[in-house]
Amino acid sequence: MSWLRRPGVRVFLASWFVLVPGQVVASLPPIGEATWTAPLFLFWAVVIAAGLCIVTSVVVLISAHRSEAPELGMIGGFLMSVSVLPFVHGLTTPGVLYEANNATLTSILLAIPIGTTVASPLLVPYRPFGRFMLRRWRAWVGAWTALVSLLGIALLASPDLLPAPTMASPAAIAIGVCSLGGCLALSIRQLRLSWISGDSGSLIVVVAYALIGTSTLVWIGDRPYNAGFWMAHAVDVLGVFAGCLGAWMVARRTGSTARVLAPIRAAEPISALELGLEPVVHRFVADLERKDAATRDHVVRTAELAMRIGGRMGVPADQLRELGVGALLHDVGKIEIPDEVLNKPGRLDDDEFEIMKSHAAIGRRMLEDTVGLRDVAPIVGGHHERWDGRGYPGRLAGEDIPLAARIVSACDAFDAMAQNRVYREGMGMEKALAILDEHAGSQWDARVVEALKAELADADAPPEQRQLAGVGRGDLGHDHEHFVAACDCVDALPEELVNR
Repeated sequence: MSWLRRPGVRVFLASWFVLVPGQVVASLPPIGEATWTAPLFLFWAVVIAAGLCIVTSVVVLISAHRSEAPELGMIGGFLMSVSVLPFVHGLTTPGVLYEANNATLTSILLAIPIGTTVASPLLVPYRPFGRFMLRRWRAWVGAWTALVSLLGIALLASPDLLPAPTMASPAAIAIGVCSLGGCLALSIRQLRLSWISGDSGSLIVVVAYALIGTSTLVWIGDRPYNAGFWMAHAVDVLGVFAGCLGAWMVARRTGSTARVLAPIRAAEPISALELGLEPVVHRFVADLERKDAATRDHVVRTAELAMRIGGRMGVPADQLRELGVGALLHDVGKIEIPDEVLNKPGRLDDDEFEIMKSHAAIGRRMLEDTVGLRDVAPIVGGHHERWDGRGYPGRLAGEDIPLAARIVSACDAFDAMAQNRVYREGMGMEKALAILDEHAGSQWDARVVEALKAELADADAPPEQRQLAGVGRGDLGHDHEHFVAACDCVDALPEELVNR
């Protein structure tokens, strides 16, 4: 039962195991037999609340657009869908602006199924569909928002355009239960992301999904205006507002790091990692940027790739966060490396190489001295250890090296070899992968290398990883050939190439 001690699990369980039974009890006899018929109250309550929900959903979408956050965009699209159609539901309340019509029930039945469809890429972030849509989230969310808006307008213009469902009918109950399942799946996923991010806003979104999902059980009741009917409206409105609040809290934390970390936020679950970074991590990244922008760019690319490989290898959600932070900070020790060594063109001499090698131990010490980052210190300190025990600083070997450090080591090496650096020209992806493959089982963990190759070979991999900007794929030039010839053995090649 140790999983009960995970952050947010009890909140998740309390939300679902209190709300769902409560909605069922309120919808079925004997409580569900009592009714309070108040169409005018329903009209104003729903129109005002849903109208405010639309406004707050727009704010979430604008925040997502500005901060380049696909996660927020999908949440905003979900919230928009479950706001626009309930607004139509309120406007078409029989006995106020409209007589009895189909749109009143049709709009509310379709709201959550459409919303869960909009957010569905979040449930499969590593599948081709999820990757494709998350990288094109603006078009996806925009298309669905436009469709929902047009549907709402059509129902207002022609309230009997679509057939009305019957409460307690098998079809309506089936749609309601499926919608409940979709919200539950989104809530579970958001709970896992809250473990990665450590962000309270993510936990509020977990509760929001529970509130909105619970409202779908209104269809098990056999009449409108009963206790379950009113409860469903209340929890739906509370859910949308809670979702918007949580999303706003998440967006607020992106702050000034949006530009620095933009490349790693296009893949899941990196967005959650960035949203939950401690302020001290932001400071380290900013310090690294001031020290050496090229190194800053390198660690960002490494963190993005490491998270994707960790996800592919089944690293648990809470450990993915440590992996991401460790990858992001793996070169933080270079802050203390002299500029003349860090940016020296060409090959380092033996003394300079020893100074450069010290960055792993320096980085580990820096993180061990920083509250909140001690758990990732072994990743930073171990990213230059080798599978065969010939690495540094601790000469660890095999499984004694933390898996996260082994993942970062391979991603660090790949990016360092493939990308152009101030001291040499990049060799391109194909040659970098060939070196990784050749030394898998000696310098790098063979399982990690295989996962890296599979990730980059994925037809849906981001183009910046499949064909790195500014990276050549041809010959490396005279300087590189001269350097290779000077190596005592082939095994020295990768270490020398990636030592910076």
